[in-house]
Amino acid sequence: MTKKHVHKLKRHIYKNGEAIYFCIKDDCSFKINVNLSLGKTAECWRCNQPFSMTVQSKRHDKPHCEGCVKGKKNSSTKSKEITSNVSSTSESNISNLRARLSRITSVLSEPDDTDML
Repeated sequence: MTKKHVHKLKRHIYKNGEAIYFCIKDDCSFKINVNLSLGKTAECWRCNQPFSMTVQSKRHDKPHCEGCVKGKKNSSTKSKEITSNVSSTSESNISNLRARLSRITSVLSEPDDTDML
């Protein structure tokens, strides 16, 4: 008799397109359709802790828990930093252009000595 364990699942896709998860542990023949795996308890491939399968975890060949996801973190903070850097750069460019334009217009508006003769 085999002792109970938490399945460590790996996805396999058959030639006909059907996707299943199967347990990779010794003496275990557990198989389940990927779509039916939601809510099942599985072992995380990264931290080896049990977790409940979610829509996010079923996308992976070797499913892992939410705590081990390497997704983008603090992307809103990065975008705010980029936006502030761009706005400060654009403001300095605008003031630079204004100064250059005013110098050019002042040179053009000054009367030449040749015009007076």
